[in-house]
Parts: sequence; structure tokens; C-alpha cells
Amino acid sequence: MEKEQPTGSAEANTLLTTLLGQAPASVPAAGSTSASQRRRRASSTYDRVTRSIGLVVALLLMVALWMTGGYFTLQFLASLGVRVAAAGLAPVAWLLGLPQGHGSGHWLWAVAAWALPAALSAAEIGLWPRRVVHPAIWLIWAAFLGFDASTTAAGVVLVITAEPVTAWLIGLSVGVALALLPEKGARVIWRLLHEG
Repeated sequence: MEKEQPTGSAEANTLLTTLLGQAPASVPAAGSTSASQRRRRASSTYDRVTRSIGLVVALLLMVALWMTGGYFTLQFLASLGVRVAAAGLAPVAWLLGLPQGHGSGHWLWAVAAWALPAALSAAEIGLWPRRVVHPAIWLIWAAFLGFDASTTAAGVVLVITAEPVTAWLIGLSVGVALALLPEKGARVIWRLLHEG
């Protein structure tokens, strides 16, 4: 013969007292909310809001890193005499309060200049090697990444004043970091923002 399970709150408390040897904490009524539940809910909301703010700040940092890499790429291309790249440097110089010796022009030229770093990033993101991928995709992705990293490194070398070997070591390190980190970081942060 099976033993019946207690169904009421008083019977459950009696069972718990018998099993545990102590009186259970009072159980709130079905419709009431305890102070700890309200604190937990407020804490949960606070955690979600602060997490979202932190992720937005991290996303803005990735955008700033991407713009830094783009600036160095345009700096290098402008040093080669590419006039569109020089037009792209003018808004950055204006934002940073730097002298505008890079040339200026219509704002469309600046937008056209920033299309190159944007296209490089789009290619790197779109061709990012997955688990199983054709070797040709790896090569194309590596070519885009190499161009991005090397032009960024060359732009860094133009800006810093150091011995040539040191300047290139710093430039290559910065170039690789700015070619890889912003795109991948922004994708991860974007996914975390949409997960809630």
C-alpha cells in the first residue's frame, strides 16, 4: 500500500519538520512576494542594465579600434599619394584637433576613403574561417587580413618616431591586433547584446 503525500502547506511543514528535525522557515502565501524575491528581481534588472551598458561601451571601444586601424591604413595610402585617402584623414584630423595638412575636399571623398577600410572589414568578417572551410577561402581571407595588417602597420610606422626596426615591430604588432580584434570582438559583443 502506497503512502499518501501531504498536499497542504501545514502537512508539508510537518513532513519537513519530521525529516529535517527542525522547523522550516515560514513560507509566504501564494500571492505575496517576499523581500528577498523583490531584491532578487531588482538585482537581476540591475545586472541586466549594467551588463548592457558594459557591452555597449565595449562595442564602442571596438568601433574606436576599427577607426584607429582605418586611420593608419588611410595614413599609409595618403603617403603613397592616394588623394582619396588624404580626404578621408581630414575629418579625423578635425575631430582630434590636428592640423589639416592632409587635404580637404567634399565630404563624399571622405566617405569614399573610409569605404576601403569598411570593405576590408566586411571581407574579413564574411570570409572568417569556420571549422570546415575550403583552403581557397583561407587564402583569400589571409590575403585580406595581410593587406589590412600591413597597411595599418605601415601607417603606424609613419606616425611613430623610433628606430626603424623598433618602429616596424610596434607597427606590425599594432597592425595585426587592429586587423583581428575589432571585427571579431564586435561580432561577439553584438551577439551577447542580442542574447539579452
